[in-house]
Amino acid sequence: MLKLEEYADVTVGQIMTRVTENSEAEQNIVKVLNPKAINAGCIDEDAITEANVVKKIDNSKFTRVGDIVVKLSTPYEGVLIDSKHEGLLVSSFCAIIRLNGNRGISKDFLCAVLNSDYAREQIQKKVAGTNNPMVKITDLRSILLPNVSEEDMKLLGEEYRLSCRKRFLLNKLEEGERALMNARLMNCLHKENTNDGEI
Repeated sequence: MLKLEEYADVTVGQIMTRVTENSEAEQNIVKVLNPKAINAGCIDEDAITEANVVKKIDNSKFTRVGDIVVKLSTPYEGVLIDSKHEGLLVSSFCAIIRLNGNRGISKDFLCAVLNSDYAREQIQKKVAGTNNPMVKITDLRSILLPNVSEEDMKLLGEEYRLSCRKRFLLNKLEEGERALMNARLMNCLHKENTNDGEI
């Protein structure tokens, strides 16, 4: 078994307070990928935020196609960056995993492993007993990856990508249903309260 750091460079995202300002003086708005936007192995467009950047930021802190961005707090989910989500500024509550090309591994498969109980159990052992359940970059780098054939990597990676899309759409459907039902209920209660107040 090899450690993640032997396949990829693992770095932390940008500490936002160091480069942003609420002032209206200079507007250089960038889109920010934060933990809330990572959901079921996909990026939730509605949760991407914006920030006014007033200082130069290292290009390595912006997403590139093929990067895997992982939340550093529970549930330690990760997402594989596609061309649609290139150029997002990654916040310091996430890690950027960028394959170094020295060893062959499927990016979809690697993302699947990082989102699995297999990797989460390793992470939880490292943060057990600490007051802050945030995983350290050094702990991420030391995650052991399983030995799997290239054929299995490809098949599992493709299955994982489809599974993520289905789970994301189901989550969105559930959120929509909950919001719709809540709106109908609140509308009904509002009518009842209005009627009770009539003379």
